[in-house]
Amino acid sequence: MSVQHTINRAQRTIFITGSGDLNRSMLQDLFRKITTDPAFDPTFDTVADFSDVAYLDLDLADIQSLVQRTLSKDIRNGRFAIITGTDQGRYSLGVYFSVLAEGVSDTHQRIFRTAAEAYNWLASPLTA
Repeated sequence: MSVQHTINRAQRTIFITGSGDLNRSMLQDLFRKITTDPAFDPTFDTVADFSDVAYLDLDLADIQSLVQRTLSKDIRNGRFAIITGTDQGRYSLGVYFSVLAEGVSDTHQRIFRTAAEAYNWLASPLTA
């Protein structure tokens, strides 16, 4: 599994990509790495593309744990676009994550099946 991030200051965006297998500890480690990256800025938007993840080793309890342990301490306040690809199960887990995260984070999360949908949302004005 490979999960990595890059921060593009010019675009004011944090890019996350994942492939292969993905589990809770990998995601927790990723969030720690992002927030300790010297280029990190909490106002940047985040695009997480998990469409190439082959196996998602997460259940509902793992997602609750991620939200409570990671996002409750999340200082980002930009938008967070999560791209799941076309797999319905992965998309449903993403929606569940987003609903839980709304209660503990100032980041506006949305789940998308395609990168085009995610980038269209990021380019549009944020509405309440």
